[in-house]
Amino acid sequence: MESRLFGYVEMEAVDQMVNNAIAAYRDPRAQSTISVTIDYFVYENDKGDPGKKTPKSKLYAGYLHFKVTVEGERVYVIQIDFMDLQGKDIPSKVECAVKSIMTAS
Repeated sequence: MESRLFGYVEMEAVDQMVNNAIAAYRDPRAQSTISVTIDYFVYENDKGDPGKKTPKSKLYAGYLHFKVTVEGERVYVIQIDFMDLQGKDIPSKVECAVKSIMTAS
């Protein structure tokens, strides 16, 4: 299927959403020498993929996949679907994913 999502969604805007969501949890007084990395990507669901045989697999528009590493070791992964074909629900999904990461124990 031809990609449509990235005609509506700019990755720079999603990067800013992620940065803003993380910044809301940042404590300027906290200091650490531990290296923490959050990597993520946005995936558009290919509804034309012949491997997707059920109607349920074609419902979502795409997903956000976040991976957290501490000192190079993967410690947390979250994947969250978004439903809007133009990505209008991506901001709320970014907020939800970051909240999940920041409140995980």
